[in-house]
Amino acid sequence: MLPKDVQDTKYEDPAQAHGFTRSGTGYARPSVTPRRADLERAAEILNSGSKVAILIGAGARGAATQVIEAAEVLGAGVAKALLGKDVLPDDLPFVTGSIGLLGTKPSSDLMRDCDTLLMIGTGFPWAEFLPKDGQVRAVQIDLDAAMLGLRYPVDVNLHGDATDTLRALLPLLQRKTERSWREGIEQEVAKWWQTLEQRAMAKANPVNPQRVVWEMSPRLPPMPS
Repeated sequence: MLPKDVQDTKYEDPAQAHGFTRSGTGYARPSVTPRRADLERAAEILNSGSKVAILIGAGARGAATQVIEAAEVLGAGVAKALLGKDVLPDDLPFVTGSIGLLGTKPSSDLMRDCDTLLMIGTGFPWAEFLPKDGQVRAVQIDLDAAMLGLRYPVDVNLHGDATDTLRALLPLLQRKTERSWREGIEQEVAKWWQTLEQRAMAKANPVNPQRVVWEMSPRLPPMPS
């Protein structure tokens, strides 16, 4: 709200003056992608890994299609930082769910057992839930260069928009023919859903709150795209 005296003031075009602050009209979002050499270095790491894990955050929002394609090609599981919870739906068989204090067992197992990590648009701060230092080779994608390498010792940092960078990276990735890692992830995710259902169906007086959420979730409208 503007004070009444300001509303009643006669408008005058701002005069050009030293240090005067202006506002621009419109914004054109740039395309930010890493150099080809950096993409090739990242692809070499991801292609050589046999147990790839992907961790996504809010910066992956809008890149869901590319994240899914990368996970399919790499035979990877996808864990979600809290701010990236809405990037992919939880009912995808390779999505292990949240990570961290409120995370799932499949996400914890994914980080414990992987040998390669791809972080996309995340500044997930809880290092104790990430692979141990030196356990994996890692690639990170982030539009904010200040986030690169901040939370984990990364081998290749890719400064770029998640969608544009993944589009450029995907043609360099090789589809993994050995799918046992991915199949194991999907099996553990399925078991986790069974565990959640069992917990939700446990009797309680007056009500089991997990049962409320379990019954309500499929009745809620889908997330907006």
